Amino acid sequence: MSISPIRGVGSAQQATPEAQDSKAKHRVEDAATQFEALMISQLLEPITKMNESDSSTSSVLDMGKEQLAQAITAGGGLGLKKTILASLKRS
Repeated sequence: MSISPIRGVGSAQQATPEAQDSKAKHRVEDAATQFEALMISQLLEPITKMNESDSSTSSVLDMGKEQLAQAITAGGGLGLKKTILASLKRS
């Protein structure tokens, strides 16, 4: 059994450049995914506006729209994420 030395305050282990790049890449991919979901949600907006008879129906339709947008994005979306990431790689 191996025992690690106790580290003092301020001696936190620094992340390697590779780990920092990986975290940054993950954050960019996550942001692109969220952006695509937002765009899909905006495209689905007219669906929820068709039937605004009462506020409870509107709320349910809004939640359904958000879930559908996330599901479409999780399934590969419209390709916006790929386009965004490719554009960022070029710059």
